[in-house]
Amino acid sequence: MKIRLTLAILSLGASLFCGGPARGRGFGGSSSRSAYSSRGGSYSGSRSYGGSSRGGYGGAGGSYNRSYEGSHGGSVDTSGTRGVAYGPNGAAAGSTRDVSATGPNGRSYNSQEERGAASGPYGSTAGGSRSTSATGAYGQSYSGERQGGAMAGPNGATAYGSRSMGATGAYGQFYSGERQGGAMANPYGSAAYGSRSMSAYGQSYSAQRYGTAATGVGGYGMYGANAAGAYPPPSLGYGGQPYPAPGYGGQPDASPTDGSPTPLLDRAAYLRARLRGF
Repeated sequence: MKIRLTLAILSLGASLFCGGPARGRGFGGSSSRSAYSSRGGSYSGSRSYGGSSRGGYGGAGGSYNRSYEGSHGGSVDTSGTRGVAYGPNGAAAGSTRDVSATGPNGRSYNSQEERGAASGPYGSTAGGSRSTSATGAYGQSYSGERQGGAMAGPNGATAYGSRSMGATGAYGQFYSGERQGGAMANPYGSAAYGSRSMSAYGQSYSAQRYGTAATGVGGYGMYGANAAGAYPPPSLGYGGQPYPAPGYGGQPDASPTDGSPTPLLDRAAYLRARLRGF
């Protein structure tokens, strides 16, 4: 499950729910500069920006580029974009940033970031992601990724996040790890889940953890896990004919005596199914 609210997606969303393009008064500009050092280093950079507004609609955006070169062969390049749009029905904003660097003896570093948020009559959403990679002078390497998002509206809220990373050492050591979790709340209750896994080579270690929790009414009715497609529905009578167990463990129980059609673990499965499509 991944969430990526890039600037392009948010700009499209802003155009859709704001009801029209930004026209009318406009502004904009650009600039650039460069510099050199007596020791052999150099710098150059540029930026541009623009925007417009009319009748309750508006938007603005910009971009930048920067480059550095050192006297010993290293270099750094940075670029990014920013944007915002608003209208009678809401607003959206987003940004991106890319960084790459190289150094002597094969060292390198790369990073990409994306962030965004939007708000409208039916709720608000925000999200972001970041990925990083690096290599060392003696064969070491590292890579990592983070992402997360949240939504809130009249009928509830949901949030999700994940993180993964991997690293190798100069002598064959290896480590990898991953974490993810989510939570949701609505008029029918709330649920949350999380997991964690890791492995390492050098001392041969591995581990996994997983957990779920849910609170709320006894049954979700048409909003339950079966409606979300978490697993196939049972036959008529509920419990007369067993169906395949979900991936998280045990077989669901038959209907309890109080008539509630949904066991507790259904809520965790419902959350997972909803977050998978988010």
